[in-house]
Amino acid sequence: MRKLAVLLPAALVLATMVCAHAEPQEDVADLTGDWTMDYFGIPMNFTFHEDGTCEGLIAMDIQADEGNDFAGTWEFDGATCVIHGEDGDASFTWDGEKLTGVMHNTEVFLLRAATAGVE
Repeated sequence: MRKLAVLLPAALVLATMVCAHAEPQEDVADLTGDWTMDYFGIPMNFTFHEDGTCEGLIAMDIQADEGNDFAGTWEFDGATCVIHGEDGDASFTWDGEKLTGVMHNTEVFLLRAATAGVE
């Protein structure tokens, strides 16, 4: 009985640690803001808003800030970000620094847009 009294709390602590590790700890706020992706030389810029909406520009002329506008929604479960758009969904895996996905059999990355004045 005494062994059980010692083992049970230890097992509960271990189970709590395993469950805490298995649960995604990232916050939606970690992904809000501006992101950029280069897709075969075509720059794409996205902004994720805290309310779950997103917008973007697939630039055809980056100097003139012209291109195809994008509007949709996004959701994040702590590990995967899914962007929902008019033409379908795109799923990206979050590694704590970048979002990685596959488009047309090619691995692509969404990176945080550089902040002005920061190298």
